[in-house]
Amino acid sequence: MSELGLARSVGVFSSDLFDIPPPPRIQDKAASPLGHDLARLLFTELEKVAFPRVTRASPVAGEDGWIFWCSLDGRGYSVFVHWAPIGEPPSDHWVVQIDARVGLLRAFLGKRASDDEVAPVREELARILDRPGVRDLRWLTMKEFSRVY
Repeated sequence: MSELGLARSVGVFSSDLFDIPPPPRIQDKAASPLGHDLARLLFTELEKVAFPRVTRASPVAGEDGWIFWCSLDGRGYSVFVHWAPIGEPPSDHWVVQIDARVGLLRAFLGKRASDDEVAPVREELARILDRPGVRDLRWLTMKEFSRVY
């Protein structure tokens, strides 16, 4: 059971499968955010196996990562993918953050999706990431993630 019943909506793992440019590029504010290849893989695999309709043509670049939207069993989700230095000393990690769309009243009250609500897409993402080259995938709550990032 996750901490205080909160959603385990943040996947963290290490991998050499996805591009991380040398440090000078990471500091370049004009550079695209890291993780497009990972976001594209997740998007493509979700589109093939589980989702009747992905609501965007491809992942969209945000300030610090890539986001796409999808639906499963009538519920909408956003998936945000980014790179993060995690650990002591810091090392390269990939982060996949899931959010389930909630009703207007719940959103207004600041209530996030429950673990049960994010479980279907989390399980699909975990299945996709169960491949050689992906190491130490763990699912955290936002509170747990904020402690390590």
